[in-house]
Amino acid sequence: MALWAYTPLLAGGYTRADKPLPPKYDHPGTARCLAALDAVAAETGANRNRVVLAWLLPTAVPIVGVSTVEQLDEAIAGVTLTLTDEQRARLDAEV
Repeated sequence: MALWAYTPLLAGGYTRADKPLPPKYDHPGTARCLAALDAVAAETGANRNRVVLAWLLPTAVPIVGVSTVEQLDEAIAGVTLTLTDEQRARLDAEV
């Protein structure tokens, strides 16, 4: 069975200041999740979007809609980013 992740980047909510995370994703653990995401992003030299896409693989196949070449490049960079087992464990612990 394959698991597909629809809209894993939350319509820009991870990286765009003009599109904050939707209210349904704001809960007591949100700050911890975002802190772990930011830490891994800093360690890899990537951004939140790329880390989210890398973290989903190989467990799920992210479905990402793009409307620009830059967004396509961002998605490709995310699915080709390699996370360490320790980084994955930290992200898993906060979800």
